[in-house]
Amino acid sequence: MSAAWRILVLAIALCIGAIAIFWRLTDASPFLDEGFTLWVGGQPVPQLLALVASSDNSPPLFHLYTHALGWLHLHAWDYRWFCAPFGLVTIAASWGVAQRLFGDRAAAVAALLTATSPLLVDWDRMYRMYAPFVALSVLSWWLLVLVAERTQTKPPMWLAIAYVVIAACVPLLHYAGLLVVASQAAYAFARRRTAWLALGACALAAAGLLAWLPGMREQFARGGSLVLSNQVYWLGAARNLFAPYLPTAAAQTRPTFDWLITALALWIVAAALWIWRRTALPFMVAPAIVQAAASALLGKDFVNPRYLLYVQPIFAVCTGAITAAQRTRFFGLAVAFAVLACNVVGLQNLLLDPYYQRSDWYAVSALLVTQEHAGDAIVLDQGYMHYVVDDLNGFRGHATFRVDSSESVRAFDAWLRARPTSRVWYVENQFYYPDPQRAVFTTLRAHRLALGTYEQKRRSPADAVAVVLFGPAER
Repeated sequence: MSAAWRILVLAIALCIGAIAIFWRLTDASPFLDEGFTLWVGGQPVPQLLALVASSDNSPPLFHLYTHALGWLHLHAWDYRWFCAPFGLVTIAASWGVAQRLFGDRAAAVAALLTATSPLLVDWDRMYRMYAPFVALSVLSWWLLVLVAERTQTKPPMWLAIAYVVIAACVPLLHYAGLLVVASQAAYAFARRRTAWLALGACALAAAGLLAWLPGMREQFARGGSLVLSNQVYWLGAARNLFAPYLPTAAAQTRPTFDWLITALALWIVAAALWIWRRTALPFMVAPAIVQAAASALLGKDFVNPRYLLYVQPIFAVCTGAITAAQRTRFFGLAVAFAVLACNVVGLQNLLLDPYYQRSDWYAVSALLVTQEHAGDAIVLDQGYMHYVVDDLNGFRGHATFRVDSSESVRAFDAWLRARPTSRVWYVENQFYYPDPQRAVFTTLRAHRLALGTYEQKRRSPADAVAVVLFGPAER
C-alpha cells in the first residue's frame, strides 16, 4: 500500500474503536472495581501503598496515577476519560507491530480485529489498570521491533528511551507484565546486536519492583496476584477470551461450541507461529503460554480473561500474519472475516444489550428511592458494593450492614435482632466470596417475611444483582 492508504486503514480502525469505546462512556454506573480503585487512589500515598498491598492484587502504579488525578475532583464516571484513550493506543500499536513484521495486509487485519474486540472494548471503558497495561504492552513491542529490526541505521535516541521507559512501566501496572518484559529480554538476547536495550528496560522494571518488594510479599502471602479460584474450565478459556459476548444460544451448544472456538484459536496461533517462527511473534506469544502452563501446574486461575487481555491484540496480529503468508493468504482472510463477524456481533451485544453489561447500580438505587421508608435498613452481600452505592440517593441515610468476611456473616444475626421493627433491603452481588453458603440470606428468610424481589440477570454471575425486601420481625 501507499503511505496514504496505510494511514487511511489505520484511521478507519481508530474511528471504529473510538466509536465503540467512547459511545455513552459515562452513562453506566461505576463498576465495583472502579469504586475501589478511586477510593484507594484518594488516600495519602503512604496509606495508598499499604492498602494496595493489603487489599488489592496488583502493583501500585495505576493507583498512584489515580492519586495524581485526584486534584481534578471529578465524578467517579468521569475518570474513565483518563483510561479509555489507551484503547486507541492499543489499536495503533497492533497495526504498527503487524505492519513492521508482516506488511500492510496483516496490519489492516490486526487493527480492525483489535478495534472490534468486545473484551478489549469492555475493559477499555472501565477505569482500571487493564487498558493502560494492554496498551503499553503492545506499544513496547512495537517500539522494540522498530529498534531491533533496523539493519542499516541506528535508531533515534528518543525511540530507545521511549521503549525503555514504557516497558519498565508494564510490570508496575500488572504482574503479567513481568512475563511480557521477560519475553522481550529473551528476544533482545536473540537479537542482541540491535535489541540490547531491552535488557536495560528489564533492569529498570526490576528496580521499580524491588522498591515494591514488601508489598509484593504481602500480596503473594494472600494467594498470589492473579488468583481468583482453584477451578479452571479449560475448554471454555478460548471462548471466554475471544468470544464471550456471542448470543447465549451459541453458548448453550457447549461443549461443541467451546471445542470449535478452541480449535480455531489454536490453529490461528499455531499456524502463525510456524510460518513466522523466525520473527518476534513467538516471543510475543510466549507470555500467554507460560501463564497458561503456570495455571495448570499450580492449579490457579491465571487464565481469567482479564489477566490475558494483553493476548487479544497479539491474537489479532497472529490472524493478520496468516493473511500475509502466500500459502495461507486466502484461507487466512476467510478466518479473519469470521473472527471479525464474531467481534461485531459480540460488540453489538456488549454496547446495546443490558444482559451483556455490568451491574446497573443506578437502577437499584432508583428502586430503593421509589419504595424506601425512613427506618429501612440495608444489607450489602458482598461489602465491596459500598464503594459504589454509598453515594447513591437510594442508599443514603439508612443503617447498612456490609457482608465482607466470615466474621461479618457471624455478626449478622445480632445486627438483625437489634432492628426488629425495620424493613430490610437485602442486596446481593458476588455473595460467593464472603458468604458462599448464603447464610445471611438464609437467616433473613428464617426470621422475616419477603415482601418483594427484584433481579438483574446478566451474562456473567459476577454482574447479576438480586434485591429482596424483607418486612419487620413478626411479633
